[in-house]
Amino acid sequence: MATVMDKLKGDKRRIAAQMKADIARGVGQNQVNELLDVILNPDNTTPVIDDWDSIEWCRYLISGGKHFDDFTKSVRQFDDATTCGLVWTSNFVAYRCRTCGISPCMSICAECFHAGDHEGHDFNMFRSQAGGACDCGDPSVMRGEGFCSLHGPNKPRRHSIPSDLLPMAEIIIPRLVFRLLLYLRGQYEHEMVQTYLVSIPDAEPLLGLLHELCKMGGAMRAVMTRSLTNPQVYKSLTKEFTSSSKEQKAFVERTQIQYESAVDTLSIPDVRGDLQKIPSLSRKLSHKTFLDELVFWTVKFEFPQKIVTFLLNMLPDNNYKEPFTETFVQHYGRMAMSLSNAMESDKLANRVVHISVQLFSNEDLAFKMTQDMQLMHVLICSVSSLVKKSLIDNPMTGQGISMPNRHRVIDCEQMVMKKHCYWPIISDLTNVLSHKAVVQKFFTDPLLLSLWTKFLSYFMSMNLNTRQMKQHVEFEPNTYSVAFSAELEACAAPMWQLALHCKDSTSQKYTRAMLKSSCEALREWLAVLNMRGMPHPGQVSFHLPLLRNFALFLSMAVIKQEMTLNEFIPSNFFMEQLLVFPLQIQAMLSEIFCGMWVRNGVQIKCQAMTYVQCHFCASMADLDIFFLQVCAIRLNPDKFVSMVMDRFKTLKWFTFDPDYSINQDVSGSGFAKYCFLDPEQEKAMLEGALRLLLTLLVIKTHRGATDEELLREEIVSLLCMHDCTHSQLTDHVPEKTGLVSAHDNFEQVLSEVSNYHDPLSENGGLQQGHYRPKPSVWFTEFNPVHVMLRAMQRKDFQSAMDRYTSAMKHAGKWSGSRDPWPPFQPLTPARPAFKGLHELLHTKTLHGIIFNIFFKAVNTQSISDTTLYFCMALLDMAIQTAPESGPNKQSTSEVVKDLDFIHWFPDHLILDNLVHPIVAVEVPCKPPAVPSSGRTSKAKSAVTNTDNLLEQILTEEIFSLAGPALGGTVQFETVAVMDSSDEEEEEMDHAEVEGDDNEEELEEEEEEEDDDDGVAEMEIIHETGVSTHSMIDAIIDEMSTHVYDNESEIEEGLVFTSTIPHGSDSPMKDIPSTSEGASASTASKILDPPSKTIPVNESIITLLLKLYTRLSEKNATYSLPSYRSDSVRRVGPFVGGGSEYIQRFLDKVAGMHEGIKNMLEEYSRKHLPSSGTSQVESTSDGDSAEDRRKKAREAQRKLFAKLAQEQMKFLEMTDEPDVVDEEEEEPKPVEEPVPEPADSTDRPESPSKKQAMEKETPKDHYDCVICGQSGPSTADKPYGRIVLLQASSVLGHQSQISEPQQLPINDQQELSKAGKCYEQQTERLHELQECFDQGGCYYAVSVGWQGGVHIQTCGHTLHLDCHDSYVKSLKRNEFQSPHLKVKKGEYECPLCRQLANSVMPCMPKTTEESSQALVLAQRCHTEIVKEISRIVSLPQLPLYGMVTKYMSAVDVFCQDITREERCKEISTMSEPFAELCSTARLNLEMDLVVQGGKLVAPTGFPFKRKSCLGTLLEVINQITRISCFGPLTQLWSLLTNGEVGESAPKIDVPALLMDPVALLVELVIALPQPLAREHFCSVVRVVYSLLYIQALAVVSCRFPAEEREAWRQSGKSTQGNVTQPNLDSLLSQVIGILSLTKLYEDPHMFEGLAICQSIWSPQTVETSVEQYCLPFLRCAALLQHHIFKEDILPCSHDDIEFEILANYLNLCTLPPRDEKQQSLYSARCVQFAHEKPSELISLWCKQLIKVVKRNPRKTKSLLLYSPIFFPPRLLQLPKCYDVIFRYYRVKKCQACCSVPSRPAICLVCGTLVCLRSTCCQMQNLWEGVQHSITCGAGTGIFLDVNYSSTLIIRGERMCRWASVYLDSHGEEDQELRRGKPLYLCQKRYQFLEHLWKSHGLNHMCKGWNWHGGMQ
Repeated sequence: MATVMDKLKGDKRRIAAQMKADIARGVGQNQVNELLDVILNPDNTTPVIDDWDSIEWCRYLISGGKHFDDFTKSVRQFDDATTCGLVWTSNFVAYRCRTCGISPCMSICAECFHAGDHEGHDFNMFRSQAGGACDCGDPSVMRGEGFCSLHGPNKPRRHSIPSDLLPMAEIIIPRLVFRLLLYLRGQYEHEMVQTYLVSIPDAEPLLGLLHELCKMGGAMRAVMTRSLTNPQVYKSLTKEFTSSSKEQKAFVERTQIQYESAVDTLSIPDVRGDLQKIPSLSRKLSHKTFLDELVFWTVKFEFPQKIVTFLLNMLPDNNYKEPFTETFVQHYGRMAMSLSNAMESDKLANRVVHISVQLFSNEDLAFKMTQDMQLMHVLICSVSSLVKKSLIDNPMTGQGISMPNRHRVIDCEQMVMKKHCYWPIISDLTNVLSHKAVVQKFFTDPLLLSLWTKFLSYFMSMNLNTRQMKQHVEFEPNTYSVAFSAELEACAAPMWQLALHCKDSTSQKYTRAMLKSSCEALREWLAVLNMRGMPHPGQVSFHLPLLRNFALFLSMAVIKQEMTLNEFIPSNFFMEQLLVFPLQIQAMLSEIFCGMWVRNGVQIKCQAMTYVQCHFCASMADLDIFFLQVCAIRLNPDKFVSMVMDRFKTLKWFTFDPDYSINQDVSGSGFAKYCFLDPEQEKAMLEGALRLLLTLLVIKTHRGATDEELLREEIVSLLCMHDCTHSQLTDHVPEKTGLVSAHDNFEQVLSEVSNYHDPLSENGGLQQGHYRPKPSVWFTEFNPVHVMLRAMQRKDFQSAMDRYTSAMKHAGKWSGSRDPWPPFQPLTPARPAFKGLHELLHTKTLHGIIFNIFFKAVNTQSISDTTLYFCMALLDMAIQTAPESGPNKQSTSEVVKDLDFIHWFPDHLILDNLVHPIVAVEVPCKPPAVPSSGRTSKAKSAVTNTDNLLEQILTEEIFSLAGPALGGTVQFETVAVMDSSDEEEEEMDHAEVEGDDNEEELEEEEEEEDDDDGVAEMEIIHETGVSTHSMIDAIIDEMSTHVYDNESEIEEGLVFTSTIPHGSDSPMKDIPSTSEGASASTASKILDPPSKTIPVNESIITLLLKLYTRLSEKNATYSLPSYRSDSVRRVGPFVGGGSEYIQRFLDKVAGMHEGIKNMLEEYSRKHLPSSGTSQVESTSDGDSAEDRRKKAREAQRKLFAKLAQEQMKFLEMTDEPDVVDEEEEEPKPVEEPVPEPADSTDRPESPSKKQAMEKETPKDHYDCVICGQSGPSTADKPYGRIVLLQASSVLGHQSQISEPQQLPINDQQELSKAGKCYEQQTERLHELQECFDQGGCYYAVSVGWQGGVHIQTCGHTLHLDCHDSYVKSLKRNEFQSPHLKVKKGEYECPLCRQLANSVMPCMPKTTEESSQALVLAQRCHTEIVKEISRIVSLPQLPLYGMVTKYMSAVDVFCQDITREERCKEISTMSEPFAELCSTARLNLEMDLVVQGGKLVAPTGFPFKRKSCLGTLLEVINQITRISCFGPLTQLWSLLTNGEVGESAPKIDVPALLMDPVALLVELVIALPQPLAREHFCSVVRVVYSLLYIQALAVVSCRFPAEEREAWRQSGKSTQGNVTQPNLDSLLSQVIGILSLTKLYEDPHMFEGLAICQSIWSPQTVETSVEQYCLPFLRCAALLQHHIFKEDILPCSHDDIEFEILANYLNLCTLPPRDEKQQSLYSARCVQFAHEKPSELISLWCKQLIKVVKRNPRKTKSLLLYSPIFFPPRLLQLPKCYDVIFRYYRVKKCQACCSVPSRPAICLVCGTLVCLRSTCCQMQNLWEGVQHSITCGAGTGIFLDVNYSSTLIIRGERMCRWASVYLDSHGEEDQELRRGKPLYLCQKRYQFLEHLWKSHGLNHMCKGWNWHGGMQ
């Protein structure tokens, strides 16, 4: 031991090398073990295993004394691994290529993906959720063409490993693994086990060393595999451990005991005895290798991430993969049971799947585990045992005899289900079932099938819903989502995987086995369910997975394998028992959507919507529909239809009993209360039942449609409801859970049925690329039934119908005022196995139901259009499949029994039944006490003598006869006798219904009033008893008039009649038509009331004829095509409304049945219109419907006119005092009257209104958006503009480089900041301040380029008093405006809701100002200059005093500007006037930037800028009047006389170094407002003269010496020309004066504006001068535009821009065409204010000379400053987003030098920032927020690298804007969820740039939130 301790103190490298040499000679192994006993001392658990010195010893020992990095490189040279095997954890970016993948779980790392060839493949990038490993090189998972060059079976083999490379590793690695196991054993204690469930912190160094060894490649992994899988090594170290230390040996023995006790603590699945022989399900667990025990501890400690990663890193070694898989399966049952007890079940599940997906994706390995380890048994038993923990007694009951329900069903409230603990096992099961060999084993093992179907039975009828009848549920459970997820994941996903292998006849035996097992399980389920009778009408469960499993394989057997239904359906009784469950679901869907389950809360509607949702419908609703179709084929069709109507609670609705609605059990007891329906619910349920019948007949999802046909139908249905993006289509096409979408022809089908629309920017809304159905699709492929099936809400189907209507109108196929009916597609031929389904159309029950619906539709108006077109669709389908002959006809009675539809018609032939008359219906009679109304109860109580009894009998008989015509479901309360006036009012109301929306509202109110009056009148008449006989007489007279009239029409409100075919006897001959007969009949019924007879006398054809008249817009009657004038055959698909559909149907059946044709011919002849009279006139009494509509519109127009007149009177009373004051203050001008508008005749106008229209509204009048008043702004009641002040640095990012910069995408590219406006302006200001007085510098140039205040307005105004009140109310209720910083002055415009934070006061207009604004007579330039000199030399006080509200508002506004500024230069200024002038200059320049740098309005962008520059100048002018006339006087004197004067403070900056635009803005602001036009023109001329001399001085500095001398000599002769200076003379004078200094020395010292060349022609000089002057002319023209509201002519060519702007500014008129040198236009614009221009120029130059003498170099730098800047641009981005993502997601932040977790790129300057990370946080500001302040003065535009979206920061707000990168289908990929390749959308990026430059981000971007990064 002493020797070992000495070695520990020696040199590690030397000792390790010596030991390696000893081992090579065959000696020294004992010494190594002794050293390891000390280094890896197992007696000291914590201090040693994480001792870095011990780990370092292990590194040197393994490497044999080499540096570990060098050793690693040496070992990697012999890496023969054919697979990558890179292991990653969650949130790792990987790729999945569906083109190359064999297994759906295939994934590869980014390095292998980019190294491979995946061009044109279907791939996507994704972020791993549970972790994974790279499959590159594994041929069992992916195809070889996707391998990178470094991996794959064809990879070149390495040389053999040298024998002296790894001898030490063979000895050291087993001891390292053993040490890890000892540590894990030592950590196990019952009390402390929870502490180490997630991580093992003390073992991190040792595990890290093992990871390093794994990364050395295949050579080292082979050594580690031998250590992990060798039983002898495990035995020698664990059971035969020898050590010189007794303490170590005792410790090993103690840990062995702990290990053995820990083995028994893992729970196992509860299985029956024969399954316990399976190793994974056995109670005894034995370990033979290090790998076995290591996997055990991994399970025990809930899969620590480090150990999981280590185990997975070893998978590339083929000798390791199989033993590891066996060990994993051996522990699988125990691992599965630990899922329910895990502390962090989500993490545990992810890590389990992380391992299993790598193992079970290999088909050979999965099959071997199935054969040797019974993997399938283990999986199913494990998941079954897991869910058994949540089983409860099934609460479902039936309507029969109460029997105990012995079924055990899953309780979704249990944590096992809520946490989805079953998910990892199901995921593995689905993965394993994707292998064909495993599936064959599954189908051929009856035990496996039995276990699986038993497992499915646990989910049958789970999450049972019971309808709440009394009160709303107190707590809405959220278990429905758990239940749906459970069925989809646990039941449907394996089901689809199994069905995938049963697609041809070779797999018939598999299908038979599954169907047999499913039938047995269903029988067992029905037996234990023990239900007698039908299910409870108020209970429903959406979960029937076992039944759906049976339906799916039944479909596979019939469709894919050509077997018959009869082979698998044991009996009809069995089908009837199962039928009620899916039928109950369909009925409950209608109940839920019509509000019958409203007391169950929102969750019940969510269940209904989830049931039909795209991700669930394929596994639930579609299979239910197919099972119902099978039942409809096998069962008696009449019985099936009756069962449907009964389940929908509508069967009794078809009764002819007039007392039906009265006798419904409202409160009820037992099951009756669940069956009560109010009238609206009856309609909805009837529609639902008919919709279901149509669905069963039309839908072919599982009846033989090909995959392409189904895909096409799904895409068409989605597109018909809404325009869809590509991802929406792929996501919403119903998916088969667990299967990868295999729609290879998706793109082809999509292109055939739709048109693609590119991404657009419309009305400020950014659209994505979307698809819209082709016009032809609406005619040929729009299937309303399928759309209804897929519509989650009724509005979705209505949207499809609206789009259909629009398409038909656009195509010219429909022009009616009503909407057309849905175009139900013809039935397609059915497969032989499903032909029986069409028998539903030929059932007497269905024909009777349709007859009943038509009868009620004719006699009442309570039948919806939906019900009618469903019935017409069923009839149309019936004649499409009409049989040629049927069974012998049965005799039928003329009086049929109510609801006994099967005996109503003689046979099932639809054509015969169409004309079969129903004479009368016999209804069971109730006792006389049936009527429940107050009136009848009073009459009953008064029956004390014969007269009263007789009166009651007569009354009841009348109602029994008249009742059905008055509502179908007759209630005595609805019977009323209306006079002719009431009928006229009803006709008027009916006409108004066809008007506009306002008319409809008026009609509804009037109808409600009429109805109430009618009821009240009836009640009075009936209760008094005096009018009963008159009612009897009226009804009998009406009956006698119409009862024998074959063509009688239905009279509104009284009795119904019918049309009887010719040749038949009168059906009413046996029915008494007098009051005596009626009394006798009724008296006998009361004594013995068996039944009562209701006259009908109708057939389906006669009802259709009447329906045609009712549904037609002109109340026309039907006639055969030969009798119609418009009988031209329609071309193209049929489009029409109700009448058109009925007409088409009658035309069809007339050609199919001779009797129908004869009947319709006679009807057509009888209703043939007479000559000269239209059908409309012959069938209407009095006014036509069109006349009534016109009258309704006229009445409405009069009503609106009256309201408008009253409103105008009120406004006149409100505005009258203001009008009087205005008239008193100023005389009324005489103006020409304004012509009245064209529509003035439609609305009355008061005299004052007309007078107001005769004169224009004054321009200085404003409207307050709060109080609504209008008027001028006054000093005491001023108006203000709503404005938003925000700091801006947009101008600062202007550049002197025309081309925008590119975003760097590699380390070689860099961004340049040269030529930026902010740097240039800042440098210029600093140089001026070094040479001149600081105060004068602020007047010489403008500041605020970086952080100045930009002002924008929405254009609305308000009173300042109203604004104060508004803001105070916001402050009092600040909690109601959490999106505003009210304390900082923020508010929203009350009208347009745009953000604002200040009010700019509008200057009151006075007589004095108005007179100043008048255009004076033409005067010379010199006179105007002198006048301006007088104005600016005299200080003036504000026009409105210092204490007015207006001046107070001006002061507040200036403070607001100061508050928002972020400019360092402004913060140090002491000149408020110069500060405000800089603000005005900034906003002026910003207007120019928005125009693109030129005065040409941009197109294509929705955001239009509203300028408030004119108002801003007026406000600043008020400041000028107070304190700023001294400097302004000096400036004006300097420009006009060349001298500053002696007033203080003195401006000592030479005129030639001043900024002309700054001077212009300051002088314009200094002049009185409103500004006179001639004053403005003179100021522009004066400043332009200075600018021109500046330009000449700059150009002269560029001349070579010889050229300069030539120009000086050439202009000497004309220097004295005062009238018209020219270029030669002026340039000669400037050169002559400046040549006296050193200014012209070193001409190439600076790079400036002009072109440096040897020869300068006049044209070249002119071009340079014009380019220098253009920025000034643009600003001056824009200023003139804002002040005088004059439009600027757009410039079509750049070469004439100077001339156009000069002409616009009145500097000079365009020269004559024949004038020489007309190109030298700039000199013609010069007009000096001095009488001697040469003296003025001399004075300016001499000022410059003085400065040049002091500092010639700096002066020349200031003089050569270039004013030409190009508009700011965002960085240009690369076309492909992947380039950005790959570079910047790993790029380090310059601030913290680490890779950001959320990297973001500033699109303005290209800086990479850590978005919202604490690493770079400064002063409580995130780095992104801080950068937005420094770079954009509070505005930042960032590209979020990990999300591909644009992030915008504005002040304290943050908004996630749209992405500028779209995929190939024009869609965004927010958060890169789809991972498709993204490409730059240039139009979006240009729009973003426009918003940035125009400061429109606040308004156009939505979803602002507080980012919390600013205090």
